[in-house]
Amino acid sequence: MWFLALRIALPVRFGARSLMVHHIAVAAPFRRIGVGAALLAEVQLRAKALKVTSIATSYAPFNTASQALFASIGLEPINVFAERRI
Repeated sequence: MWFLALRIALPVRFGARSLMVHHIAVAAPFRRIGVGAALLAEVQLRAKALKVTSIATSYAPFNTASQALFASIGLEPINVFAERRI
């Protein structure tokens, strides 16, 4: 699932027309054979068609598979979100 986000420019960041990848999942029998890469290839095609300026997502630090998949298309961590459960 993805959605288009329009962010106005602020003193701490540039404005952006961003496509946000909210969820991506591949069933266990189909992992590591290129399904995730194919899904992200389609995301990139749609992003170009929508004339977005960035593709973004979030994932848990322990999810190294997601981290590697998103890094494979050039996504780099740019922000850290911290939380303390109480």
